[in-house]
This record gives sequence, C-alpha cells and structure tokens, in this order.
Amino acid sequence: MAELAFVLPFGEPEEAFFSDALLALLASDARRRGHGVHLVRVYYDGKSRERDQEISARLAAWLGATGADLVVVERLFDVEPLLAHRERSPARRLLQVTRGDSLEPLPGVEHVLGAWTEPMPGGLARRSPRLDELRAAFCVALERFASGLPWNDLPGVAHFDGENWSGARSFEETTEKFPFDPCVDWQVIALGAPPRIWQKTLLGNEGCPFALDPLKNPFYAGVELPTGVPMARLGCAFCHMGGDYEKRSDSLAVASLVEQARYYRERLPDLEAFTLSDQHSIRYLALLMREVAGAGMGPMRWLFPVRADAFVHERARIRDAAAVARAAGQVLEAHLSGFEAFSDVELQRYNKGCTREELIAAVGAMRELAAELPESFEYARAKAHSLILWNPWTTPRDLLESVSTMAEHGLGELFHDIGKNRLRLYRELPIYWAAQRDGALVDAWDDPATDVARTKGYSSDLPWRFLDPRTRVAFDAAALLRRRLGRETELEQLAAAVDYAESGSSADVAAGLDALESVLASLFGPTRAKGLPPRGTQVRAEGLTIGAAFDLRQLRTRARAAAASGSPLLVAGAGLELHWDRIAEEAPADLAVVWERLPELSELRARRVGRASLRLGQPFHEPEAIRGLVRAGVALELRVVPRAGELDALGRWLELATRAGVRTLRLEISLAALGLSELSRSATALASLLGAAAAEGVGVEAAPLAAGLGDLRFAPGLPQRVNV
Repeated sequence: MAELAFVLPFGEPEEAFFSDALLALLASDARRRGHGVHLVRVYYDGKSRERDQEISARLAAWLGATGADLVVVERLFDVEPLLAHRERSPARRLLQVTRGDSLEPLPGVEHVLGAWTEPMPGGLARRSPRLDELRAAFCVALERFASGLPWNDLPGVAHFDGENWSGARSFEETTEKFPFDPCVDWQVIALGAPPRIWQKTLLGNEGCPFALDPLKNPFYAGVELPTGVPMARLGCAFCHMGGDYEKRSDSLAVASLVEQARYYRERLPDLEAFTLSDQHSIRYLALLMREVAGAGMGPMRWLFPVRADAFVHERARIRDAAAVARAAGQVLEAHLSGFEAFSDVELQRYNKGCTREELIAAVGAMRELAAELPESFEYARAKAHSLILWNPWTTPRDLLESVSTMAEHGLGELFHDIGKNRLRLYRELPIYWAAQRDGALVDAWDDPATDVARTKGYSSDLPWRFLDPRTRVAFDAAALLRRRLGRETELEQLAAAVDYAESGSSADVAAGLDALESVLASLFGPTRAKGLPPRGTQVRAEGLTIGAAFDLRQLRTRARAAAASGSPLLVAGAGLELHWDRIAEEAPADLAVVWERLPELSELRARRVGRASLRLGQPFHEPEAIRGLVRAGVALELRVVPRAGELDALGRWLELATRAGVRTLRLEISLAALGLSELSRSATALASLLGAAAAEGVGVEAAPLAAGLGDLRFAPGLPQRVNV
C-alpha cells in the first residue's frame, strides 16, 4: 500500500470558486483501496514574497510528515516544495490531474492525467474527459504505482518533457460505477485563520455547447494551429471547453446533483451555497428546484453559470425556475457569466460571439428579474462573473471603452477583481497561437506583478508581453494603485491609469500618492496640529450607495441598522433620484443624502431630508440658496472634489462656504477626475486650502484616498448654529 498526499493550493488567503471535488473523489478512491490518504488546503498570501515562502516551507514540512510516496495535485503554481519532497526518495512521484482544464506543466511535472484526449468527430474540438473515465484511469495508475510498474502506456496519462506531450493513450471505456463520496477531512496550511468554506461545487455535465470556430474570425487570419497535439479548437478562444457538451438526460443530471448536494449537506451543515459546474444548466433549473424541495435539504443558494446572451434568450425559462425556487425556499444566482470585456474589439479577439450592447442588455435583464423576484433570484452577490481586462493586444482605447462602460452602467457590482484579470495563455488554445503570430510571447514574466495567474491561484500559464507600450504603463499604474488603495475604487483607478498611459512612470505616481496621502492624513485622528482647520460638524452614519439596480433587501438592512444605532441613513449614488420613492418608504426618520446638484428647500422638506452633503460640480454658485437651507435648519456640508485644471480655484470652495454659512468642507479625491499626473500639484493645492480654512475657522474633513467618492461613514452634524 502507498501513502498519498493530495494538495489543493489557493493563490490568496480566501476561499475561491476552485472546485476540490476531483481531488477529493480521487482521494476517496485511493482510501477505499486501502492506501493512506492525506489532504491539505494551502492558502498563500499572494502579495508578500516572504509570506508565500513561509507557506511554501510549511507545505514542504507537511509533505515530509506524511511521508507520501505519491503527491497528487490539480492546479499547481508552486512546484518547489513538491519537487523537494520527491527528490528525497527516488521512488516518489508527482502526478497532476485535470478534468480538461488548460495547464502548462511546471518543470519537474512529468505525468499529467486527463490532459491528453482524442478529438471529437470532425477533429475540431477536444473531448473533455468524463469523471468516471478519470477515476478509473487514476485507479489503474495508482495500482501500477503501488506495484512499482511504469506509467508509460497508461490510458489518459500524458508525459511532458518540458516542450512536448507524448505517450498518452485515449481513455478506456469503463463500466465501473463510482460512488459520490469525496473526502471532506482536509487539513489546512494558512498564516492566519483559515477561510470559511461556504460553498461547494456540484459536478454537472462536462464541456460547453458554444462552438463558434475562431479560425473563421478575421482576427485569427494567418494563425496556424499545430497538428498531432490536442487542441481546444471551438468556442471562446481562451477556453478549453467549447464544442463538446456531455449529453445526459436532464433527469439523470438533476438526480446526480441532488445526490451530491445531499452528501455535502449531511457532512458540512454550515454550507450556504452550491455552485453548479454545468455550462448549460438553465435547461433543468426548474426541475432541479422541484427535486431539491422534495429532498428537504433546507434553503440554499444555487449558483449557476450562464452565457450573457443566453440569459436574454432564455429569460423566461430562468424566470420560471426562479419562481419554483421561491416556492421551495431556495435562491438561484446567475454566476460566472463570461462577459470578458465591454469592448467589441476585445470581444472579437476572445471569439465571444456577442457584442458590448448584448452584454449590457443581459445585465439589464438580470437586474429586472432580481427586482421582480428578489427573494429567489440574484446575479451580483458572489461577484464571480468573468472578466479578462488585459491581453497582449489591449490598447488604451480598448481599456477606456470597457472601463467607461462599466462605470456608466454600474457594472462593477459584477466582479470581485477587475484590474487583476488578465488573459492566461496555454498551448492548446487558439489565442496562444495568435499571440505567437504577432510576436507577443516571451521567455519569462519581466515583473512578478504581471504574473497575476500565480496570485489568483490558477495553474501556471505561459508568459506574454503587451504589444502596445502605453498599455504596459497603464497596467503598472493600475497595479500600483490597487496595491496602495485596495479594490473598492478599482474602476476609478483604472480610468485614471488609462488616462495616464501616455505619461511618466509608476514611480512618479507613487511619489504623488505619498504627497497626497500625507496631506489627507494630517486631518485624521482625534486631534489637529496647529495651523490646521478645526474639525467639521459630522455624525456617524449608516451609508448606502444606490445604483441603477435597486436592492430592496440592502436598503432595509441598512435602514434597520440606522434605526437600531440611532444614526442617520446616508444615501448616495446614481440611482438616488430614480428610486427615491422606495427609499423614502423604507428610510428611518433621520435621512441624509449626497446630492449632486443644489436642491430647493421645498424639495428637501418634501423628502424629509434633514442633512445634505452637496457634491456640486463647480463652486461658482450664488450663496443665497445654500444660505436659505442653512437658515431652515438643514445640516449642510460641501464635498470638494479636486479636478484637473481647477486646482488653482480650490479657494473658491472656501469662499462659497463662508458666504453661504456652511461650516464644513469634506475633501474627496477622485483619481479619474484629478489625473495621476496632477497628484503632487494637488497635494500642494490642498495644503494651501487647509491653511486658508484654518484662518477662516471653517472645519475640514477628508475621505481616505482609498475611498474615492464612496466614503459614506459620516453625515453633516446637527444643528449648525451660525450667523448668516
């Protein structure tokens, strides 16, 4: 009998949507055959090289403690501890397995199970291996290994010599029926508390029915694909699944999913959601919800993948399923829609088969269904839709189109990571050969920050370069901003980075950020140094941003929190006017708003607004209207957003405040409005404004730079006793 170690790495210290089902099932198969089994989830830091090295060392120590003869992985980006373990004994082996996912074996990975499969009839699509085929082939390989026999002629096992695949035979048909019994006794390696496992992936039909041929796309003119190796020819040009979809009846697929869900619910009662791996599950969603109701598993979220254009075409079917889910006490959530970009040029490169306008329409349809059936349909809670913002051909114009579209339509709600998403290249994909045609391939990444597949936790891919040097400037600037400011204001950061693409370097941006943050930091903390303005009048608030899509549950949650704490509810956002009637119905008595225009006093009274934060486009307003609001007892502040070309006029905001009787200015920095090339000059202008405000006795508060225009922690304080 052999000792086996199954390793599942994550590129960041959080639970991602990577399935552990395949490794867990293979571990169970090995254990059922009497072998020793050890399983571990490994959470890397993804930001600090030193912390990642500590995780790598812990993994090496864990492998040594298991004494594993065979180490089995699926995704792999840190091979060193595995190779070090193997080298301590000549009999040890390393096996990578895949259910068809694209991968590039790292040096030292010689055997891969599932990477080499015969093409479908017609030769245009690679056949995805079926789960039972993989499990049967693994069991054969395991018995060969335990008996000391070679793997060279095993079905489904390919050999990689660093350049070429060889030695694989097609999977053999199997009649063995494997139970669904994945191991759930994982150990954990993490520097902090391990992430909570809140969802599990349920294995549905393999493959994807989308089968558009990239070589009929004008972008791929002149691309020559190699022969004699498995190619994922059809569908999206960056994906391995197109053109082959497992054809099981809906009843069989649903029965399998219910069995898997019941298995996990019995062993992991704290789960909140199941993620369906089936790319065409909308066919049977209503049947699945009916069967789940009959199984009595309790309420769960069911995340299902769906192409954006398919959501529009199949909206009636999805609505029917959501209605069944509501009756069953379940929630359906559209998940992993492959938007990829909001630029038609980029969508053509990806061979998506849809346009920017169709993607926008799909989000609109999702929002409408969520508004109609809020108890049973969601589309943005997981923020796990797909985006590929960067590729070798991306230009600043392409970026601007995607970023501005996302900002205009509030599409940031769909994505967890925007700026980190870049194309991963593998030799089996048509888009790799387009990159070779255009000279975009390189021997190695020239900056670890460029290799974001590593930090996201995907299997290692092949390095490439930007063909437009301006895009590299934007990428570096965006990466710097994300590291410094986080991801809450990523669209704003990206817009600023694109605008900066023809300027300076990221070193200049870093210096400007240092200067600007130093000025803002002087306003934080309980006390102010001499020469700084006094504190503004403000109170803690419950903040809520209202987007184009209205989330009634979120509004009610924040309203209850405000009422319970005795704090005002501060609402802002592009959907404020559009959804005002619903807001007024649900809001507590103490209501504050961030207004982008100057409201009439009668309007504020009609809307029960006692506090208003005015984010006006220009300071050139007659003060009398603002003075009237102050006289009426409305708590007011002016939100100052410095803009490129207007830094010399910042003093006009102070002049407006003093003439109108407003005693608080609140500074907000929009990097897109300001421009990255103006950071240092803006720091000087803001310092001058602070000095003038101190002389006038006008209070100044500031939002952290990382908050952009989204800092809703404070509302204007009441009352304002001033002489006007």
